[in-house]
Amino acid sequence: TAIPAGRYDVVINDKMKDGTYGSLHTTADVQLSRLNVLPPMKLATINTNTPYVTVSSHEAQAIFPDNALTLDLSQARLIFADTGRESGNLHLDFQTAGQFSYPVAKGAMPQWLYSLQPSGVAVQGSVGITIEMPALYGSYSYVPQDGTLVVMLGYDPDTQTIEPVGVGTISGHTITSVGSLPLQNLDYIGYAIVNTASQTILTDYRDGKITSLGQLRSALGEGQ
Repeated sequence: TAIPAGRYDVVINDKMKDGTYGSLHTTADVQLSRLNVLPPMKLATINTNTPYVTVSSHEAQAIFPDNALTLDLSQARLIFADTGRESGNLHLDFQTAGQFSYPVAKGAMPQWLYSLQPSGVAVQGSVGITIEMPALYGSYSYVPQDGTLVVMLGYDPDTQTIEPVGVGTISGHTITSVGSLPLQNLDYIGYAIVNTASQTILTDYRDGKITSLGQLRSALGEGQ
């Protein structure tokens, strides 16, 4: 009864006061005369053996440990939620399906994603992404052939969902985004390998026959 109705920003583990867990930024709608219940939320566990990396707006290459993830931020401005600055330290953490803090859109379910902490680093502009695919049980036999397209994924704070943000292509064990991607923030970055039928959808997006992310997301969801 003490909280007026409206939409609120919710921050869990603000500024990562408990350094063993990441932070989480989300929103909550509060209604008067109702019992307002937030759903369960999962925080990323921080691997304290992995160092933080300093990243900045318009940086050509932000390289994370073991070259697992490289960001081209030359066309992007970053705004860190906890400081309002355009540069800061980020931690990269590997999360498997079931550990994600948010649901994933239909038609693009990944085996794993990268979580970047602290959360809530906003992006203005577009980002190029390179991902080194990890071995699975010590083998790369699961990796499709060169030229196969994948769905690139990021977090949409408006829908509070991990959504397709574009297309990437496989070369060896490396995934490179096709062009720069319109990420809204850096909370989650990853990819999903899709079935043969969905390859046509990704090809049409790459070739400009599907002209918007909304159309891409809809087509992938319908193909699920």
